[in-house]
Amino acid sequence: MNKIYVITDGDYSDYHIVAVYDDKNLAEKVSKKIGADVEEYNLNPFSREDVDKKNIYFVRMDRDGNVPEIKIDNTGYRLENLNEAGFCMQGNMYMTVLANDEKHAIKIVNEKRVQIIAENKWKGK
Repeated sequence: MNKIYVITDGDYSDYHIVAVYDDKNLAEKVSKKIGADVEEYNLNPFSREDVDKKNIYFVRMDRDGNVPEIKIDNTGYRLENLNEAGFCMQGNMYMTVLANDEKHAIKIVNEKRVQIIAENKWKGK
């Protein structure tokens, strides 16, 4: 997946995009010169087929594979971390995934859960 690097500056109502680059090193050099930040984003994270046929699901799963929460997430809030696992204060893993339905979303997250446990990287309780 291609990445873009967005140079941003300011806070709150003054937050704004300064420039967008496809070269991370160039973006970092420019940001250092002007004292701004670099944010990294996936470029075109969804194919046309994905957008037409799939939904974005937020799934919370415990170490045993139980799913206390699953919902379609159309906010776009977690898209920058699509398919990356995180852990909440209750010790559950959570992920935002692109899936055909709830069953498919749970399967994707469960596969990641198994991998994390096998690698001894579970950060929850």
